[in-house]
Amino acid sequence: MKALPSFVQSSALLVPPRPRPVGIPQRFLLRDLKEKRKFRLLSRKLLAFITFVVIYLSALLLDRNISGRSVVQATVETGLLMTPLGSSTVVFGSISSTSDFWDWFMNSLLSIVYSGSNGDFGVTDGSDDSISKLRSLEMFSYSTDNDSDISGFQTFFLRSSTAGADELARAELMQQYGWIDRQTKDVAITMALYNPSLRVLSVVYLSIDFNLAGGVSPSSDILVLNLEPYDFNVRKNIARSILEAIFVGHVIYFAILEIWDVCVLSGGNIRVYIARYGLWNNVGDWTNIVVNIAIIIWRYCSQKTSTRKKMLELKSFEEYINPLPLMLWDRILLGLNLVNLLLLTARALKYFQVTKGGRRLMRSVYGAMPEVMSFLPIYFSVIVGYSFAGHMLYGLNFTEWATYPRAVFRVFELNFGLYDPGPIYDQGGIFSAIFIYTGNIVFCILMLNVFMAIVMSTWERLSEQEADRASERDQFSRELGLTDALFLMAMKEDHVDALIDVALQLEGDELISRGRFCKAWDELDDDEVPEWTVSRVLGWYWDRDDLAATASGFSANTQALASFGSAAAVSKAMAKFSSAAANANATT
Repeated sequence: MKALPSFVQSSALLVPPRPRPVGIPQRFLLRDLKEKRKFRLLSRKLLAFITFVVIYLSALLLDRNISGRSVVQATVETGLLMTPLGSSTVVFGSISSTSDFWDWFMNSLLSIVYSGSNGDFGVTDGSDDSISKLRSLEMFSYSTDNDSDISGFQTFFLRSSTAGADELARAELMQQYGWIDRQTKDVAITMALYNPSLRVLSVVYLSIDFNLAGGVSPSSDILVLNLEPYDFNVRKNIARSILEAIFVGHVIYFAILEIWDVCVLSGGNIRVYIARYGLWNNVGDWTNIVVNIAIIIWRYCSQKTSTRKKMLELKSFEEYINPLPLMLWDRILLGLNLVNLLLLTARALKYFQVTKGGRRLMRSVYGAMPEVMSFLPIYFSVIVGYSFAGHMLYGLNFTEWATYPRAVFRVFELNFGLYDPGPIYDQGGIFSAIFIYTGNIVFCILMLNVFMAIVMSTWERLSEQEADRASERDQFSRELGLTDALFLMAMKEDHVDALIDVALQLEGDELISRGRFCKAWDELDDDEVPEWTVSRVLGWYWDRDDLAATASGFSANTQALASFGSAAAVSKAMAKFSSAAANANATT
């Protein structure tokens, strides 16, 4: 006696089946088939999406090298900005006056950075002759419209073999003859530090702002980048280059796939293309493609810049090369990657719809969107008003309220209880009390509760709709299992579209019977549909509770199969069913 097959054993333990439904409602069948097509599209794209994200993030992390760059940046910050050097006790971050700047500049910075210019510095007494002499020096560039403004000159100190005595003397003359005066707004210092062992370039940009009230604000920006990312003597560069090549291949594949969908599957009709996949889905796909193509082009162009080539060809530090263009290229590339990451995060949300819980959650998000969009203008107007009020009340005494963007962020923090209002409450008196109390009432009580009411009402409404849909699905179809999901993903696009066309063609029928569906399918679809596809699709709806037709398949209706394919295909299918029936009868 042969053992029962596993599917027969599992079926024998089931509750006696319900009778086969006489017909399936046409509206339910059409909606369910469209959901299955969407599930198939998302499932197939999900695999490519996961592969793309893994490769992209791996290449990006190898290129940015956050851990290695952070070590280099921390070393530069500690040695250059946080540690007093030479005879000076002033560090860069503590500069608060012009005298502090000159002390740090001459006694700390010039101890490690020297000038490579051998020409005389030249002095000025404000006359035209002295200004012309300054302008004629190679190490200066004139940058203002006022010819009597000596603060418009900029100087470069270059690292060289000199001991720094001449450079220090020039800096003393700069201080003596008022290189920094009341008209000076900003002093910028740019340095390029190259580490040949790590093969990284550190671009240090220091800025000291002088405001009209006499305040001094130092700021620093340090960029660490790989000057030779395609030096294949380094194994890490080889691995990253391979990942980048696969990344480029993925982007090209996605672009060709979307062009194929527009030109072939949709027949060049944009309306059909939008109706087929959805407007926001198409916008997201094309935006993702455009941003990734921009990253590829910008990455390629950044490796061909003249500044990078000059840096690589540099043999002596006597020549000054401005590294700021490299910083600009890298900042824009970083911005493109940031946009791409945020876009991929938003795109990942739609793939949650392949699960039941994810579909319900995303429906709640989409359902609440109209109410949320009407709520946001009111919320932003209140944010703007309270930000201006906070900026006027506390901008002079608190640095976190000194600018309007900072004030907006403080109000946003106050909205969620992330900002401690104690200091501003003690400082502002009655005005602070009004600002804080009314802000808490408006944000924490009114706005937050209105937003929660919108979300909860939408969730309850969708829960009722989901309960009705679940009851309808339980009555007229069966839940997709793992094998059903894999089968649906493997189905041809034409076969899935044909099923939806059949449901649309039967729009006049309130209930669609099994035979009526099979006849319409055979008349509409010119392709020969395999018998297992027919039995699987019928098993989703009409044969879902028929053990003889779905689990065992012993007494399948020949009329349903006769409408598909040739007589040989029908005979082959019936032979399989007869063999399975004989084996099952032998075991009993």
